[in-house]
Amino acid sequence: MKTTILLLAILLLISCNNRQVENEPAAQNIDSLQQESSVNKTDKIFNNSFRDINNFDFKVGNQFIDSLHSEYLKKGELYIDKDICGGDYCQSYQTFINKADNSILYFFKGDAGEYGFSNAQYLLHNDSLSFVRNFNVDIETWPTDTRKTVWKVEEITYKFDDKNVTGTKRTVLTKDLYEFDFTLEKIKSEIVVFTWKETFKEKTEELKQLLELKNSEDGD
Repeated sequence: MKTTILLLAILLLISCNNRQVENEPAAQNIDSLQQESSVNKTDKIFNNSFRDINNFDFKVGNQFIDSLHSEYLKKGELYIDKDICGGDYCQSYQTFINKADNSILYFFKGDAGEYGFSNAQYLLHNDSLSFVRNFNVDIETWPTDTRKTVWKVEEITYKFDDKNVTGTKRTVLTKDLYEFDFTLEKIKSEIVVFTWKETFKEKTEELKQLLELKNSEDGD
C-alpha cells in the first residue's frame, strides 16, 4: 500500500512539472503578441495621411485650404518633389502654378521621425504672400518612467491683405495620437493678433528656407 501511494506521488509530481514547462512557452508567446500589437499600434499612429510626406491626397481640415487645393488640382500646373532630406528631417513638396491669375500654391509636408511631423501651405499672388497655414505635431512634454509623452497638435493661419494680417490658432494637447482627429475640425479657432511687417518678413523668410532645401544639392 505504501509503495502504491509513493508511486502515485511521484507520478503527480512529474505531471505537475510537465504542465509547468508546457505553460512557460505559452506565457512567452502572450508577451510576444502583446509587444507586437503595441508596435503595430504605434505604426498606425504615425503611418497616416497627415504624416506620410508623399501623400497629398487628403483633407487638412481647414476649409479655405481644402477648397483651394481642390481648385488648383483642377486648373493649376502641378509639380512634385519627394523625399528631400536634411539631417533627420525629410520633406516632400507639391507646387501649383496658376498663370491665369499669377498665383502659386505650395504644399509642404515634413517628417521629423519620433519628434513629430508637419504640413504647411503658402499661397502667393503676384509673388507676394497672401495666405499661410502651419500645422505641427510636436512633443510638448517628454516622457519619463511614470509619465507618457504629451503631444501638442497646432494649426496657425495667417491672412495678409492691404498691410494687415489676421490670424487664427487651434491647439490641442494629447497623450494619445492613436485615431486622433488631426483635422481639428471640432476645435474652435481663436483669433490671434500679429504685427504685419514682422510676420510678413518671418513667413517670407520661412518660405525662402523651405524652397532652398527643395533646391539644395544636399537633398537626398
